[in-house]
Amino acid sequence: MEAPFVSNTLIFSYNLGRFQIRSELALPDLVPAADAQICADLEIRFGPVPENLPAPDLAMPACQTQGHDSFLLKVPGVGRYLLTNSTLLTIDPVLPRKTPEIAWFFMSSVLPVWAQAVGLMCLQAVSMEMNGQAVVLCGGPVSGKSTLVAQLAGQGHRIIADDPCLIDTSPRPAVLPTARALILTKESLGLLGHQIPEEYRVGFAHPSFRVPFPSCTGPTPLAMIVFLRSGPLSSPPVRTRLKGKDALRKLELSQSQRGPISKMHRPKDKFLKAIQLLNATPCFEMDRPSGTVQEIDFTGLLSSAEND
Repeated sequence: MEAPFVSNTLIFSYNLGRFQIRSELALPDLVPAADAQICADLEIRFGPVPENLPAPDLAMPACQTQGHDSFLLKVPGVGRYLLTNSTLLTIDPVLPRKTPEIAWFFMSSVLPVWAQAVGLMCLQAVSMEMNGQAVVLCGGPVSGKSTLVAQLAGQGHRIIADDPCLIDTSPRPAVLPTARALILTKESLGLLGHQIPEEYRVGFAHPSFRVPFPSCTGPTPLAMIVFLRSGPLSSPPVRTRLKGKDALRKLELSQSQRGPISKMHRPKDKFLKAIQLLNATPCFEMDRPSGTVQEIDFTGLLSSAEND
């Protein structure tokens, strides 16, 4: 394997809870660090990345892993990403370095691998701040999570995360800030009544827009997890309190399979973290009719959780 590219041009520095990232790649969804330390938990550099790992134990068309130390992501037309020892990420781009897709694939596909390798819990979820606490919304790709959070952000709440949702469980569960904008489809924007300039468009297969919203700048204590499900239009929306195995089953169903991530950390550790998190956090399931912007009383739901 070729040696990683080395340079002294780590011009960006970001805080992610108790971790720091130094990077040659601009990451607009992370919080800039006021004081850049000499040693970072993760360094991101541009340089040559091989087409394949020398001895992969998992080889898929888009990615490969080698033990717990190497993760290779290959995105046709975008570039290759090589994460080594959970401390160095080398990016070999096809597109120009400032193209938004390069940062987007890091956030959506590489950051979750790194996060779980360093002991964070990673969910495919969206999170918002309410009354100084974090509410995490889980659900399928078309369950309306981002649309709902965008609606609430328009009412004065701040966004925290938009897949990945990273939770630091030590010493107490807190959601780390990984979003300063939401990726919304044209359909979602239509429901919200937003007119978005074309420069916010991101070049994915389905027309989407990266829409900035007020966001949190530090870890936010986790108050509640809500699982959204497709259901009939009702007022108020039907909600169910989940505990134990029911909450764990809903959490597993709301997450798509991330095989490469499972290779980068111990499955037993992931299971124990999930159990501990669900035991310590109020969990609800709630109907969310697709294609609507039905109001949900999250303030009342938070009060209900605190009183239980």
